[in-house]
Amino acid sequence: MSDLDDIRPAATKNTRRLRAKAEGDNQGNVMAGGPEEMTWRAQLWNNVIANPFAWFLLVAFVAAEYGNWRLGEKLDRVCELTGRHDFAVTNPRTDREELDNICVERESEMPADQ
Repeated sequence: MSDLDDIRPAATKNTRRLRAKAEGDNQGNVMAGGPEEMTWRAQLWNNVIANPFAWFLLVAFVAAEYGNWRLGEKLDRVCELTGRHDFAVTNPRTDREELDNICVERESEMPADQ
């Protein structure tokens, strides 16, 4: 008996499984029905919900959006406190002209009801 006899049964199983998968036999797949027949919920679970990196990216996105919202509120407050900003200047030379440009741009992006 050679050393290959110990290895051969596992290799044969894998070969049979791969051959069955290539031929389209679902018995060779680990999941019943195979990945192409998985429901969208199972695919969502396997690809997104069970993936910690996806959760990290979601939390980072939510934190960035919250930070942007807070900074936008502060910038709106600064524009209110510095008075009227009637027009923008093409090449601002002073801080006041730069502030006018920023505030005029923000006022044009705001909805009409605010």
